Amino acid sequence: MLTALVAAVGVLLGLVHALAVKPGLMDESLPLVAAERVLAGELPYRDYFTLYPPLTTYLEAALFLVAPHSFLAARLLFLAIAGVGFAVLTRLAMALAQDVRKGAIVGFIAALGQGPPLFGYALDLAAVIVLAAFLAALRARDGKRRWLVVTGALLGLASLARHDVATWAALPILGSILAFERHRGGTRSAFAAVGIVVGVASVPPLAFVAFMVSRHAGGEMWDQLVRFSRLYSKARRLPFPLPWEYGSFCWFYGPLVVGVLAGIETICRRRLEDARTTIDGLAAAVFPLVLAGSAFVRCDSEHMYAARLASFLGLAVLVRRDLSARKPPALTLALILVLVTAGVELRSAADELAELRAGVVFDRWQSPELRDALALVATRPPGSRIYVGLRRHQRFYVNDARFYFLARAIPAARYHELVPLVASEPEVQAEIARDIERWRAPFVVLVDLSSDDDPEPNASATVFPVTTLDDYIDRAYEPALETENYRVLRRRPGR
Repeated sequence: MLTALVAAVGVLLGLVHALAVKPGLMDESLPLVAAERVLAGELPYRDYFTLYPPLTTYLEAALFLVAPHSFLAARLLFLAIAGVGFAVLTRLAMALAQDVRKGAIVGFIAALGQGPPLFGYALDLAAVIVLAAFLAALRARDGKRRWLVVTGALLGLASLARHDVATWAALPILGSILAFERHRGGTRSAFAAVGIVVGVASVPPLAFVAFMVSRHAGGEMWDQLVRFSRLYSKARRLPFPLPWEYGSFCWFYGPLVVGVLAGIETICRRRLEDARTTIDGLAAAVFPLVLAGSAFVRCDSEHMYAARLASFLGLAVLVRRDLSARKPPALTLALILVLVTAGVELRSAADELAELRAGVVFDRWQSPELRDALALVATRPPGSRIYVGLRRHQRFYVNDARFYFLARAIPAARYHELVPLVASEPEVQAEIARDIERWRAPFVVLVDLSSDDDPEPNASATVFPVTTLDDYIDRAYEPALETENYRVLRRRPGR
């Protein structure tokens, strides 16, 4: 009952954000566009470029088979995922705190202070799945080997959402299984248990790899998931925030501090507690530290979502001590960090609730110029494709992928996401031009969303000396609509 109540509180708070916040340009929109492409019969990596494994895309594609093709439907799906995450987190907190009431309190703090899910972002989905895998690993402590199979299956599933998150999360999960099984049954039993988890976890990604290779997409998958990941830090990196920058100590360093405090507390009390409690406490303390690895390439609050969610496991470890006794400094500091963060998130929810009362819901966010551009593109022939790009394809800050979804149009090019160090290559721009020509796209939409006043310290601020795509568009298309941010071009007669 308490678990369901925690989940309901988290979902209701998330619903405020879901109704108030306008759709995101990239992390929310990109998988929606990919889902539309999947429903049109296309295949990830081979037919369209993507940086992530496909679980989120296929999940949203399945949703659109039974639900309206809308941002709200996709957001409700992610609210349901968030609710499952809060339920799993509460169960973990109860087990780690060794007290139902203390665990429920930690769950309520998480539901109030974690903030809304990052709608559409694979990081959210992967975070929930790996926490469920950790819960299954704790259930396996009672000697039921089937929970080891469940743990492996969930880790394998998580790898299809975010392979990096699944890899990081596997470290504390496998480490705790190895340590506990070695303590209980010896080294051979420990390696047998880890072998079960690893073997089962390998099945989903290997099956997907085999499927992609059979569809002649293995090379593209390797190129996008592995090779380009080495360049991504140059393309999108943000530096570590300074601890004294506004709010950064709570939203970025706070989860790391809570994890360290929980680890220190567990080590200091290891002689007073049994081996299982110590092993579980250390695994919980390590969780936010390793999940922060998914944020180190782009150090902002959104990419710390998984680590922030896992930090409540560390809080559960800290409240395991009798709260009626004198509170240790570690617990006091951890409570201050999570409560301050929770206060900021609740203030944000209150502001958005005020907007809802004023009638400002997210489906009314479209500007007149965007509506005009969508209306013009809607006159295209049925089944035709469009291309949405940039005013000048020489600098790649961010492109408006949500335009495709709003226009219910399949992209004419393989690249509906324009990433620096990829779309800046002459051969890639030539491929985009060939795709547009092959589909004879009736409209090209060029959007200006640059950030000249405050450029990011990465390749998105670089002006690349490549004009291949711009030269083609200038030759093949003519202006049809010009606004401040949107330029709609129509295919020239006779082209």
